[in-house]
Amino acid sequence: MGGEDGQLPLLTALAGIRRDALPGGADDGTCDMAGFYAALLRTRPVAASSVARALTHHFGVQVTLEPFVEVWDVIPKNKRSKLGGRVARLGFGAALGGRLRRKDLRVRLNIGPLDKADAERFLPRGSAAVGLAQRLAMFGLPNLQFEVRILFKPSCLQRLILTSKPGVGRRLNWDAFLLRQDGKVSRDTASYLLRPIDAGPRGDSPKAAGVRDADASIRPSGL
Repeated sequence: MGGEDGQLPLLTALAGIRRDALPGGADDGTCDMAGFYAALLRTRPVAASSVARALTHHFGVQVTLEPFVEVWDVIPKNKRSKLGGRVARLGFGAALGGRLRRKDLRVRLNIGPLDKADAERFLPRGSAAVGLAQRLAMFGLPNLQFEVRILFKPSCLQRLILTSKPGVGRRLNWDAFLLRQDGKVSRDTASYLLRPIDAGPRGDSPKAAGVRDADASIRPSGL
């Protein structure tokens, strides 16, 4: 039957999300996903397998979530250990240097292997990359960093060519890669950091929730 689903507002309410607070609007599938996974979205703790299955089902490509990815975390200056300072107590929080190697700040989404069409969608500012930020926001994990790693199929791997012909040029480390000594490309992945947009849980308005332009939520990882 056509028309609006009368249960969808109830399901999104069960998920703790107001429909008008969803990033991306109600016509891009975000609402449907919030309703379909209402119980899962408010289950704590959030299981890596649950996030991976939901994204795989929604985008139609293989997604796995790799937890505990190591990353450098900068220690604020007022928290750093100094000789004669109150925070430099050996065995009770003292640390050498201005940063720590941590495994509780970042996870990695491995997506693919992808063909050229799907890879274009998931590259930074592609439609699927923007949608990925919107869907991840619904899980309510604002303090977690998401690294996206795109796995390319062999057909996507091309040599870097310098040319002025329109439509032929390629982007280094996006869809073109340097060659090794054996003539093969140096890598078959592309990575970037994705900052989820706040989905406005508990009925917050988009403005109060800090919903930003989706393009601004994507930045290279520098890996």
